[in-house]
Amino acid sequence: MTFKHQYLSSLIIASMMMTACGSGESDKEDIKAVNQKPTVSVAPSSFQEKAMATIAATASDPDGEITGYSWTVVSDHDLTLQNADSDTVSFTSPEVGLDGDIIELALTVTDDAGETATTNVQITINPNTIPLSIKGLATDAPLSNATISVNISGRDVGVETTTDAKGNYTVDLLLDDSEADSVVKIVAHGSGEQSNAGLISWLGTVEKLSQQAGDDKTLTAADNFAVNVTNITTALYGLAMHVNNDEAIKDDTIFDQLSSQVNPDEVLTLATTIKVAIDKSTNNQNLELPDGINNTLELIDDIAIAKHYIQQVRTTQEYADAQQEMFNDGNLFDTVSEYATPRAYYVIPSTLASGNIYNFNPDGKGSIGDVDYEWNQENGTIIANVTHPEVFTSYDFVEINGVKTQVSVEYSTTKYELKRVSSNDTSDLLLITSYNNNHYPNGELEDKVIATSSVNLAAKESSVQPIRTDSLDTAYMPIPYEQVSESVLSFAEIIFLKSDNSGTLHFSDKQFTWQDDQGMFKLNFDDGTTTRFKKIQTGKALDLFALESSEDGINYRGYLVGEGKFVSEAGLPQWKPDQVAGIYGYDNSVFNNPLENYWFELHENGDADTISTSDLDENGVLSVNEIFISYGNWQILDDGTLRIQRFRSQNLDHTPTCRRSETPECILYHERNWKLIAQQGNQYGLLHTHHMILTDRDNYTYDTRTVYKVDNAPIDINQLISSNAIATKSTQSHYKVIKRYSHLEPSN
Repeated sequence: MTFKHQYLSSLIIASMMMTACGSGESDKEDIKAVNQKPTVSVAPSSFQEKAMATIAATASDPDGEITGYSWTVVSDHDLTLQNADSDTVSFTSPEVGLDGDIIELALTVTDDAGETATTNVQITINPNTIPLSIKGLATDAPLSNATISVNISGRDVGVETTTDAKGNYTVDLLLDDSEADSVVKIVAHGSGEQSNAGLISWLGTVEKLSQQAGDDKTLTAADNFAVNVTNITTALYGLAMHVNNDEAIKDDTIFDQLSSQVNPDEVLTLATTIKVAIDKSTNNQNLELPDGINNTLELIDDIAIAKHYIQQVRTTQEYADAQQEMFNDGNLFDTVSEYATPRAYYVIPSTLASGNIYNFNPDGKGSIGDVDYEWNQENGTIIANVTHPEVFTSYDFVEINGVKTQVSVEYSTTKYELKRVSSNDTSDLLLITSYNNNHYPNGELEDKVIATSSVNLAAKESSVQPIRTDSLDTAYMPIPYEQVSESVLSFAEIIFLKSDNSGTLHFSDKQFTWQDDQGMFKLNFDDGTTTRFKKIQTGKALDLFALESSEDGINYRGYLVGEGKFVSEAGLPQWKPDQVAGIYGYDNSVFNNPLENYWFELHENGDADTISTSDLDENGVLSVNEIFISYGNWQILDDGTLRIQRFRSQNLDHTPTCRRSETPECILYHERNWKLIAQQGNQYGLLHTHHMILTDRDNYTYDTRTVYKVDNAPIDINQLISSNAIATKSTQSHYKVIKRYSHLEPSN
């Protein structure tokens, strides 16, 4: 025991002696060489898309310091990192879809001993969204339990809802901000007895709708009336697509332009037909949609089939009933959205007619031509009561006690009512109703008021475009009819312009000075009166102009909207002899009515046939006796005018053997001259001279008009003759063809 204790003691002493000799310093250096790793962490974070994202890291070294940072992108994203060699990195977050995205970054840090540490972090990128709730109505008569879907620039977003029993719907959308410029359409598909109902409405771009919806992000009819999906919105959309050659409509501007080119009569015709199919076919199998067409959306997709179906149904009482029901249906007219009454409505004219101008002064007074009225606007409806109705006397045949009796009738228009069907920045589609009083001064019948309604496109002041004369020296302008002389009546004026701002009117031979009045073309006459023209619409061979006149140069009345053109007389287009032959008509309507039509067939051999049809017996069927052909010839005169002559025999028969003056016993009784002042595609803008050759004097009528060169005649005359009947009649046609063109065409 003693020895062992001594041995251990000696070992301890020896160890202490070795430490004193320096071996302990070497061990201390070995301990310092063992470095501790740095630590690093990055907290998960989230950012909005397309925003600057900044990520900060926390790093430390327990036995030294951090000397380096290196950020890298781990996920499959193409990002440009800023300050990737610091503790705080930045980048622009990418654009993402509605589901968002996750970016993964890696950060490696290095300490002063070269030791590294790495961590990964996930960063959530949230989408910028546009929330939008749309509340509207699906109706021609309300569609109950109909499926409502939303289409965004041709893509079905997969959000659907169902209408209630009254046709009301609400659809909630969450759209990506990348779709701000995309256009929204609402589509309704009926169910049950209304399963053949397919309706569509163009609402506009997502951005516009979001602005209209306001802070609550809820879009209602008060914000945009087009949330109501109707037979009228469907007809307007279908015809706009037809004008656009069935190509996708990309934005609001294009849709508004296309809508302004659509004939409002055609909108009414197609909308009425849609209503007939949905509401009237259940009880009348003859009104069912054509084979292969399942709903009215498919119908408007094929205009040729739609035209055939229209001809089938427009002769029926159901069609007339459907149209009257539309006029009485308050859901089809905008009485809820904000309505600032325009200072003027410029009604776009229909075929061979001029449009009216309705003026609305801030003091509640207004005028249409020389007729004054007092107006007010309530709930989106303008009521204009005529202050001094103009009375016209006519002698009409009426039925009294079963006997046709001719009586004196005094007619006067007492009131106008204007309701909006749809609206945009430059024009409104209006239902205009005139209330006409029929007074029987001799008491044969009781007085009655007859309301006559029509759908019209009316331009607003915002549609007015500047007129630029530049080097142009002549204007062919529409005017109210003027009796130039006993034998000359003019609906147009040729205005000759000089560089010194003087000029002359051709027909009335009046002198004037002219000026550019803030883009309006203004004529100042010696008697202190002024006339000005506003350009309302372009895009066709002839432009549309509004004519306004003033007695004092301050207060103007609007008289008409009609076709015209500013031209250089030396640069007018010319008729080309080898291109004249073809079929020409005044009506370029999609759904023209063969029962009431007028056209010209100019043959390559110089023959010319002038053809008109009219359902004289009003039985809805066109027979051979209701088609009229006059025969003649055409030729281009030395001054470049195209002349069409008409002949008849000495016993006043119209026969194809009488076409030229050199033919014995053939009498020239009528000719028209077409001076070409503008051409665009199949449209020929004319100064038209109508020359009626009478026994005692010749009558001349002048006007500006457009004729259309078309591929086919409105009806196949040979087929008519073989079948002796062609079925189609518009119950809303108030005028026979001869009456329709009475101020421009001769009676036969």
